[in-house]
Amino acid sequence: MNTEITNNLNNEREIRTIIDLYANYADTKQTDKQVALFADDYKIEIYYDSTSDTPIQTIIGKENLKQLFIDSLSPFPKTMHFNGQSLIDINSDTEAEGIVYCRAYHYSKIDDTEKLMIAPIRYEDIYKKIDNKWYFLNRKLKVQWIENR
Repeated sequence: MNTEITNNLNNEREIRTIIDLYANYADTKQTDKQVALFADDYKIEIYYDSTSDTPIQTIIGKENLKQLFIDSLSPFPKTMHFNGQSLIDINSDTEAEGIVYCRAYHYSKIDDTEKLMIAPIRYEDIYKKIDNKWYFLNRKLKVQWIENR
């Protein structure tokens, strides 16, 4: 097989791994491991209106990122993030971009009332390879809608 094709396939596999680890670490509340998936110079933008060009929140800095994960997931004793289709474009040996679809389930129970929040999410990502390892560089989290049950 062509070396360039093999390299691209390996890079895509490694990127898909960090995408899945991100969801797994969110569900298992391993925030330090989740934060470690991001490059030091990363940026996350959060959009609750996926049609807007303006994020409601921009996060820069690893401590801010850790606090975001803690604050957004701690109200929910159980979560489940299912990654769906993804499109990854390898731009070079150290840069890539992608789109990832996810369906996030957030369960809570207040008194005897169980609640479930479901949020389809579209991530628009830029990935960076540093010291032979892929990281998230920029991540736009675009909530498509929220359903509460």
